Amino acid sequence: MKFIDRTEEVRYLKEAAELSKSKLFTVSITGLRRVGKTRLILELLSKADLYFFVNKDKESTSLLQEYSDVLKTRKILTELEVLTDWDAFFRILFERLEGIVAFDEFQNFMAVDRSAYGTLQKYIDLNENRTGLFIIFSGSTVGLMKKLFSDSKQPLYGRLKRKMPLKPLMFCDTLEVCNTLRINNIEDAVRLYAIFGGFPKYYVTLEDEQLGNAGFEKIMDRLFFDENAVLEDEANQILSLEFGKRSGIYYDILAAIASGNTRISEVASFLRKKETALTRQINELINLFEFVSVEKPVTGGKGIFVINHPIELSPLAKKIPSDPRYVERFQLLVAGTELVNAFSELNDPLDQRERFVAQQEMREAGDAEAMRIDEDFIAALEHGMPPTAGLGMGIDRLTALLTNSHNIKEVILFPTLKPDK
Repeated sequence: MKFIDRTEEVRYLKEAAELSKSKLFTVSITGLRRVGKTRLILELLSKADLYFFVNKDKESTSLLQEYSDVLKTRKILTELEVLTDWDAFFRILFERLEGIVAFDEFQNFMAVDRSAYGTLQKYIDLNENRTGLFIIFSGSTVGLMKKLFSDSKQPLYGRLKRKMPLKPLMFCDTLEVCNTLRINNIEDAVRLYAIFGGFPKYYVTLEDEQLGNAGFEKIMDRLFFDENAVLEDEANQILSLEFGKRSGIYYDILAAIASGNTRISEVASFLRKKETALTRQINELINLFEFVSVEKPVTGGKGIFVINHPIELSPLAKKIPSDPRYVERFQLLVAGTELVNAFSELNDPLDQRERFVAQQEMREAGDAEAMRIDEDFIAALEHGMPPTAGLGMGIDRLTALLTNSHNIKEVILFPTLKPDK
């Protein structure tokens, strides 16, 4: 499939590769599985560069032999030379390689041989001024990758020059993918995005199965519902890859949160387990795997598990810099009713135009609530708008709350009347 919308990431990595010509350069790429990390790396590598996958299911000696065979194939290691340990492997890399070397699923060394981290630290420190070597560390377990390089107790603390969190494609980018696959029905494109998000892997599956013009229903049948469907066990496979033998309990917790149980007490009640039996797994989902986030009220008290507002639902709000799939927006709910809506105003006219175009396409596909393109508003933004945030409170809803009114019409001073016939 055509490489879609990673031009900024490729530019960023090529810039780092250029900098490595004058000094050793190291970069980490983190992101969830299926987001396209490996494809991005392979797009960057040339025939002279090296790619190593860290297979956590292999013994240290077996993985070392695999890497040794790669070095011999590339004539970096002679047929008579033998690598007896990871120290010898990294020494050869730093002494003889010119170009890029990528370690995919780098966090898996934790399961294979964690001493490799200390050995690598030694050679990074000894070769700080070495020219012509660019090292990429890629990993799907985001929290663990962060810990390896950001925890002062870890050997590789402070050894990164740059960090790149790789996010799923935006909806407008998946539209380009759909056009490539001959999926021209905007409604089908929206449905597919609602299921697959911006994860390229699943659109590649559509291409592999030649389902581009099959229609949404047939796509769903072939991928999920038919006998031996291509993706029928995808969720279990992903969770198994991430969590190993403990995938069941993590899956149950995620299902509980997705069902609206946003506090640990509610999750425990939903799963009929004690809170103490779930604490470690929930902490790992938050801090290690980053599948769940937590927000606490500014007034104190217990936090709730939340999912941020997706950009498609907030066309006038500014993106979250660390994750452009979502926007800087919050809502205050009292007694189950939204009382306040607040967000950072989008003041980038180019971004705003893209949002309006996407909204207009959704409107033309039948979404009556989607917005139209507002050229006057875009023109105003082009003249300049300072950073702005707004908060809107529904006075009628507040009045209904304070007066214990069960119907908002009871407190509206000038209710909308039916027109005379």
